[in-house]
Amino acid sequence: MPSVTAGLFRRSRWPIGFARPLWLAGASLLLIGFAAHYYSLRRTVRRRTQDLSASVSKLEAANRELERLARVDAVTGLGNRQSFYEEAAREIERAKRHGGPLSLTLVDLDRFKDVNDRFGHLTGDAVFQAFAEALEAKLRKSDFLARIGGDEFIALLPETTGDNAVLLIRRILKEWSESEVEQGGTRIKVSFSTGVAHYQNDASIEEWIRRADASLYQSKSEGRGKVSAG
Repeated sequence: MPSVTAGLFRRSRWPIGFARPLWLAGASLLLIGFAAHYYSLRRTVRRRTQDLSASVSKLEAANRELERLARVDAVTGLGNRQSFYEEAAREIERAKRHGGPLSLTLVDLDRFKDVNDRFGHLTGDAVFQAFAEALEAKLRKSDFLARIGGDEFIALLPETTGDNAVLLIRRILKEWSESEVEQGGTRIKVSFSTGVAHYQNDASIEEWIRRADASLYQSKSEGRGKVSAG
């Protein structure tokens, strides 16, 4: 004789036709949940990948800007000593390959310490900027102008002989000597001295600059506001 419990159990069991839709519905809900979670993860990964890509791009841009600033004079916006050495090395190799002339001129503003002492460093920086603009305006696009420290500038002149470099700098010196820099209602007149050196085969950049520096010293010793070549 069947027990009462067994009878109750049999009576409470769902018909097969009713259980199958419930099972399918549960499985569907589970699959929908998995799918929703999967697509949510995909969106999160995509968003974080985009954020990471943007961060990397910003970092690369910042690094490029730092590299640029490392080669630029902060006051004048010209190249600095490092960028000049890099450009000079490239031009020396080009001159060796093609046999063209190559010159440089070392420029020093005369008695510039007096300007800083009398008018202050802000005015001194304004004179640097005006001089850099005036000098750069007279040079070709192929030339390279840099400020290598203090009141010293240097110009790299590809495809230019020493004699032609002297003529060019004399024209610039004449025009500059006839001009003044106005700053804060004050007119300031500053001359400059120059030493020119033509590149000689197999010379190092340091040796080349030393020759220009010797010529510059000669210009200074002759009364400043001069151009000498060596």
